Amino acid sequence: MLEKQHSSRMPPPFEAYLGDDPYAFVSYAHQDDKTVFPEITKWHKKGFHLWYDEGIPAGREWLEEIAEAIGGCSLFIVLVSPRAVLSQYVKNEILYALDKGRPFLAIYLEDTGLPKGLELCMSGYQALHKYEMEEGRYDRKLNNVLRGYLGKSPTIDLLKPSISKRSKPKVEEPEVEEPEEEAKVEEPEVEEPEEEESKVEEPEVEESKEEESKVEEPEVKEPKEEESKVEVVPLEDSEEDEATLTDISATTLYQPDAIPDTPADSRVHSRPVAGQPFFVNEIDYPLLWVDPGNLVVHLPWNGEAVEVSVTHGFWFGERLITQTEYQRIVGRHTNYFWDSNQLPVEQVSWLDCIEFCKALTALERRDHRLPANYEFRLPLEIEWEYACRAGTTTSFFFGSDVDDLHEYAWVRGNSKHRTHDVAQKQPNPWGFYDMCGNVREWVHDSYYTSINESLAGEIPDEFRINRGGGYMSRSKDCESTARDMNSLFHRFRNLGFRIALSEVHDEDV
Repeated sequence: MLEKQHSSRMPPPFEAYLGDDPYAFVSYAHQDDKTVFPEITKWHKKGFHLWYDEGIPAGREWLEEIAEAIGGCSLFIVLVSPRAVLSQYVKNEILYALDKGRPFLAIYLEDTGLPKGLELCMSGYQALHKYEMEEGRYDRKLNNVLRGYLGKSPTIDLLKPSISKRSKPKVEEPEVEEPEEEAKVEEPEVEEPEEEESKVEEPEVEESKEEESKVEEPEVKEPKEEESKVEVVPLEDSEEDEATLTDISATTLYQPDAIPDTPADSRVHSRPVAGQPFFVNEIDYPLLWVDPGNLVVHLPWNGEAVEVSVTHGFWFGERLITQTEYQRIVGRHTNYFWDSNQLPVEQVSWLDCIEFCKALTALERRDHRLPANYEFRLPLEIEWEYACRAGTTTSFFFGSDVDDLHEYAWVRGNSKHRTHDVAQKQPNPWGFYDMCGNVREWVHDSYYTSINESLAGEIPDEFRINRGGGYMSRSKDCESTARDMNSLFHRFRNLGFRIALSEVHDEDV
């Protein structure tokens, strides 16, 4: 985008967004402004926040402003054309966005061959080929993506007849300003809920003359029929567009409102009780009790076997934290994969995990469900390996036969290059899921000082440990001893976490 200014450039159609709400960064070649500006104006009129280089204040360093805008965006969009792929500025923005782990979408304005370097970097990321898609279908697909990252999707409202009445004005407003083709496509989506509602209301009038119990029966059945229809129709769209759409699904769009209210349950304790499971009411998340004990670990710098002790019992997450649970507590959507509410959260830094734990602790204490001397936190590295091994001494908690790994973990050989819903594979002997695969897991410790506390303060403390295997991991990297590190600022789609709970002690565990 930072190309030499041309006198023939079109004036910017609107001011770039500079607020704190989620926004998309738009990368494009200035030679394409006559095509790009009308396109992004449509997005802007629908209420999406967009940043493009019009927003650089006079006197500021352009490169610093670009880097700041990319780093803070919720979605990076590059509008691909033959001019764009030749622009060094566009290339730099793409590489920087990918390096920072920003959610990525390429929109091909024209049939464009990518240089080998860009092809290597962009392969496997989301893409829409606008030039070969029917306009209305392209708009629907794009709207779902934008709303998935920047706001709520209209397809979610259609799942509930009671919400469809309120959603009508939102659908009608853009139709006044949108092209006729788009209006024609969206009209059936508005009419379908109306037809279903009329079907629900008619039986109510007829049955009202009879017993009330008869009136309630059709009301229960009709919404179920409508819900099944809404789910089936988009599936056909995604199958037809398979050749032009990569990793984008309008049918299984992430639903931030999909967390059910936690029911009153005898499982929930008013306070943590040692030896019993603990359930987090706010997100209905189960933690299992782990008794104190000993285990033998191998020092990472010389392989020496050392026996260490876990001196206090603690609660350890039965499964990974999901994106749904993360967004409920923190209010942000981070996932690269977002086509199910039960996928593990990923693209979170160590600092993001700490923020989640502190926020969850504050919420549970506020509602008097967690005593003041207890806290949610990332597990210590020793706690993680202790819980993973579950009393075993073999390479994996299920033994040493690599052929059995696929029964317990999503890894390179069976994951199809993506994450999967949590807790779908077999657990370890202590009941913990996904310890060997799906996503790697942040733990609390510094890479250098986890076991050898004598190094504390002598080595920069920026690096944090992650344990366990991920969906891209080889079998060797899924063993109970597997260990890696990243900067505490690092985010990647193969990296998530689970939480631990313990009483706050003065001494170290």
